[in-house]
Amino acid sequence: MNRRECLSLGLIAVSAFGCRPIRRQYPSTVFSAAKDADGYAIYGLYSETLAFRFKLSCEQRMHGFARRPQSDDVVCFARRPGEMAVVFDGESGSQRNLIESASNRLFYGHGAYSADGRYLYASENAYQTGHGVIGIYDADAGYSRVGEFESGGIGPHEIILSADGRQLVVANGGVRTHPSSGRKKLNLQTMESNITWIDLSTEVPVRTERLPGDHRQLSIRHIDINRYGSLVFACQYYGDDGGTPQLFGREQNSGGLELTPLELSALSRLGNYCGSVVALNEEIAVTSPRGNHFAWTKSNRTQVALTRIGEVCGLFSTADHLIVSDGRGYVRRISRNHPSQFRQRKYDQVLWDNHLG
Repeated sequence: MNRRECLSLGLIAVSAFGCRPIRRQYPSTVFSAAKDADGYAIYGLYSETLAFRFKLSCEQRMHGFARRPQSDDVVCFARRPGEMAVVFDGESGSQRNLIESASNRLFYGHGAYSADGRYLYASENAYQTGHGVIGIYDADAGYSRVGEFESGGIGPHEIILSADGRQLVVANGGVRTHPSSGRKKLNLQTMESNITWIDLSTEVPVRTERLPGDHRQLSIRHIDINRYGSLVFACQYYGDDGGTPQLFGREQNSGGLELTPLELSALSRLGNYCGSVVALNEEIAVTSPRGNHFAWTKSNRTQVALTRIGEVCGLFSTADHLIVSDGRGYVRRISRNHPSQFRQRKYDQVLWDNHLG
């Protein structure tokens, strides 16, 4: 039985039992990459109290996380240069495996597991040609790389499972980079981002959506799906025209992407840059480390509550709270029903990185 046949059987089983195979709903531990006095690391914090649980030292700057279903495996991907991914025990913090990037491939910082936890998918840069690929790793075989398929665009960043677990949803940011050029963006005049849905049984795109209107230099970087299966997205603007485009939105019920229309007074506080996004029931929460604000849309979808937090970026949802981290060592647990009520903890000499997981 080949990989696709095995995956198809797994998807049938998931559908038969009606599971929602996106991630554990409300874990007791939240993870963040960080830089501290000793170098780069992964921290585990208790999600209820934000107290320290464990620390795992790393050789490179780490980025996004993926939790393996029905397992304590958690993977964190490096970003810039993206040469490794660390698999660790989410309970103890001990390292279980180290995945090295394949030849002529670099990790883009994010990944997702198949619904049954057998395969790990990683967004990757095929930098010799500039196109995006999704690397496939067999978690049951020591995370050996067993294949890849096209991401449906350039610069794939965050990837997640669809609500039914049958498709991989890819935010193709549209930006081409090469390790020899550092962080330089090589195609700003021609870039075009999209969100692509890929059938995991065939590894072929089944749908691609682009932003409405002329938003060529608006890069879709991060995505999330709420409990109803509705997708939200957040962008970063790379134009040099002094513009202030809308930065986040959702997939419409009829298909297509819709940007949330904020008033300029609110939009200008986001600094043309969203770092993380979370889909709530009908609302969207985003962070802006460049604008130094945490934003949360209200139920009418066009008004937004803004909270000033310096260098805020990490964002994670629990049953009743949002956990927010920043580059100054603070982590906050904010009530979803009463946003003015929150608990915070300061970690000295710790700079939290972009994402919580």
